[in-house]
Amino acid sequence: MTQFNIQRMKQYAQWQLATHRATLLKITGVATSAFILMFLFVKYVSHRDLQTQSDDLTLLWIGCFAFCGVQVFPNLLSKQERTSLLMLPASNAEKFLTSYIGVLLTAFVVPLVSFFVADVVQWLISLLTDHKQALLLTPLAFSDALDLLSKFFGENAQIAWAGLPNILWLHSFYLLSGLFFKKLRWLSATITLGALATLTTLSIAIGGFLFEFVPWAGDALMHGTSILFLLLTVLNYWLSFRIFKRLQVINNRFFNW
Repeated sequence: MTQFNIQRMKQYAQWQLATHRATLLKITGVATSAFILMFLFVKYVSHRDLQTQSDDLTLLWIGCFAFCGVQVFPNLLSKQERTSLLMLPASNAEKFLTSYIGVLLTAFVVPLVSFFVADVVQWLISLLTDHKQALLLTPLAFSDALDLLSKFFGENAQIAWAGLPNILWLHSFYLLSGLFFKKLRWLSATITLGALATLTTLSIAIGGFLFEFVPWAGDALMHGTSILFLLLTVLNYWLSFRIFKRLQVINNRFFNW
């Protein structure tokens, strides 16, 4: 099975959905409840304009994309889970790609469904309490998301594109951490990220002091950093797939490599 087979990928996706349906419903329920409480708190407790929360969906999408990689393969903790995954009739590439696409779709769909359901609930409550103040946030949320996308093609496009490699690298870093660490993936990835952030901050501080005497060094550093993050992102994806192919059914180490 060295070539991609759409039918096998479809069957694997169905198995993934059936295995994690209960978890997805719980996550959606928790996110929906959190949105409802937040909307009601903003409107009836803090008495602020509900329209200020219209960008919450965009922020949640960005956050979910950045950190969802760690959950691409959640069923690799126990021997039985690893055996079930490795014995499925699909190639490593098909399993990896299908799981990755599934998590990306989940990171988009779950926040959208949660936000929309919570929006409808707060709208219905507003109709009962003060129909003149009833407002649906979902259209405004989509407008904010489109405004963010338009920044990549507007006057400040250079700034927007400069920040994109950082988000892509963060996403790929959590993807690699989710496969590298066998247990405590979120905690291990975050601690490692904190250590890297500290080293990066020190390097930038030292570099900024030295580059004060070179006028063009600032632009060179910005472009060079963007290229470096893109290269590291490609490296993280490649390492993630390599580690996934090397996974063994029996492994008592704290990491999977």
